[in-house]
Amino acid sequence: MYTANKVGKIRLLRMLFLLTVADSMATGPKAWNEWTENLIKDLFMKTMRILKSGELASRKAQRLIQRKKEEVTALLGDIWQETDTSKQLDSLSKRYLLNMPAVHIADHIKLYQNLGDREFIWQISQEDDSDIRTVSICGREKPGFYSKIAGVFFLNRINIVVSQAYPLGDTHILDIFKVMAPNDRIFEKEKWEKTKKDLSQALADDHFLDKVVDKIPSHITIASGRRPEPNQVRIDNDTSSFFTIIEVLTYDFAGLLFTITNTLYRCGLNVNVAMVGSKVDQIMDIFYVRSLEDDQKIQDPEKLKQIKTAILDRLPQLHAKEV
Repeated sequence: MYTANKVGKIRLLRMLFLLTVADSMATGPKAWNEWTENLIKDLFMKTMRILKSGELASRKAQRLIQRKKEEVTALLGDIWQETDTSKQLDSLSKRYLLNMPAVHIADHIKLYQNLGDREFIWQISQEDDSDIRTVSICGREKPGFYSKIAGVFFLNRINIVVSQAYPLGDTHILDIFKVMAPNDRIFEKEKWEKTKKDLSQALADDHFLDKVVDKIPSHITIASGRRPEPNQVRIDNDTSSFFTIIEVLTYDFAGLLFTITNTLYRCGLNVNVAMVGSKVDQIMDIFYVRSLEDDQKIQDPEKLKQIKTAILDRLPQLHAKEV
């Protein structure tokens, strides 16, 4: 565990392993023999397993998760029986339980319990007199759900700041969006009502958002004046045993999240986990995806290449602002 915490990244671990092997073999038989080879390989494999399972498998993480469950159970004690709450908590992902404050988990469980027969339910809260709204959406697992939320936000000119997506058991999902409040505060309630109606239509009609695709810009100008870094798409099929991880590094523009997630959806992928945010002056979006066809990670190299090309083709061309 100590070695895994120090190294931190799988790529760095591989580099250190290869460097150690090369250095030992160059030193001679006293430094590299069957005994040392087995020791180093054993350390490498154990550390790799810890890094792949990540912080979620550590004893400290397990203690934090257990403490979090107890806090949530106490918060919901007057509403649901402890056995019902425990069953609900056990269905949640460890990553979600580790990263989400107990009070928010309790709110999300309430959303889930109140969903009933509806396709989705949401809660909109204000961030301490700021211009930020947090939209927590609980719904039934449905292909393209996350993408369609991003699409209706773009359609209604609601700017997404950051976002996260989590599975809620096997049949439901939780999407959390921090967005800028609508410009017209007088009619903010009406704006949210229209957006909610649009989401219902988008879930019912798979082509409802086709008209929005044409609104995506084909070119954007980077205000810094410096030559922009090229768009990048990285696909990691090693870190997770269950998901293909897609990282997109680009510059922000209206409709960015919808552009990426709609492309993933049209490529036959479902977003199971998402982490959307900024990296200095650029945007780094990370998506854990699986195939809609067989609910597995994508193994075919040609398919992975097609996915990467499709995303890059949909991202706008970048230009530096002339000074």
